[in-house]
Formats: sequence, structure tokens, C-alpha cells
Amino acid sequence: MVHRVTLSSNLEVSAERAWAWCVSQRGVTAEMWPLMRMTFPPGLDPIFTEATPLGRPICESWLLLFGLLPVDRSSLTLVALTPGSVFVERSPMWTMRLWQHTRRVTPAPFGATVTDELELTPRLGGALVGWFVRLFFRWRHRQLRRALGEAQRTG
Repeated sequence: MVHRVTLSSNLEVSAERAWAWCVSQRGVTAEMWPLMRMTFPPGLDPIFTEATPLGRPICESWLLLFGLLPVDRSSLTLVALTPGSVFVERSPMWTMRLWQHTRRVTPAPFGATVTDELELTPRLGGALVGWFVRLFFRWRHRQLRRALGEAQRTG
């Protein structure tokens, strides 16, 4: 069964600053911590750039529950990139038949909006895994707003 999750956050920072955060190891780590940590090889920062090859693994990455317990392995693979505005990651994972994460950064009068769209098909534990991913990305967006400032929309 395919699960879909979409979440957005309105931020006080410029789209350029939001994008830099979204493709940095620091940003990804801060959003995930302390629930999860994703490993990256040294020197892969930013994670995605114009030079990143599309459609083949960039690196192998462990997903560590609470930063310690390995719960998944991802062959981090970028399939589409518009620098400064969108990336699409479709990474083979041990626990997923399908994992696709699209992140969009769009300029707005108040700063920027960051939207995550996820499409996933777990190998086991479908509904439970779907619930966890939704909860985890809510956490990530809360951390994102905390780090970059939540914009107060008016009107």
C-alpha cells in the first residue's frame, strides 16, 4: 500500500537561506535530532548541488534511531533537482519498496514556504510505518520552524 504525506511550513527566512538549510548536513541533522540521525560521508556538504549526478546513488547512509540504533540503510539517490527550489530523492531502502521525498522551497511575501511530499511503500508494517513517517516529518517541520523562524501570515 502506498502512503502519501504532505507537510508545509511558512518560514521567516528568504528562500535562498531556506534552500541552503534544506540541502546541508547541519539542516538535515537538526531537523531529525534527537529522534533519528542520518549518516553522511565527510565532505558531502551541501548534500545536493548542480553537480550531483541524477539517478545513481550519491552515498550509502544509515538511519539511526535516537542517533544510535541502526533501523534502515538508504542508497541516497537524487532523481530531479532545480537548484534553489526543488529536489526529488528516490532512494532504495532496506525497509521500503518505494521511498520518494520531494522538497520544495518557494519564495513568499513573508519569507519562504518549505513543503515535503512523501510517497512510500513499506515492505512490512504498512500502516504503522506510514504513521511513524507522518509523525517523524511533523517533528522535522517543527524543528525546521524552530531553527529558521515560523512566519506569521496575515490577511
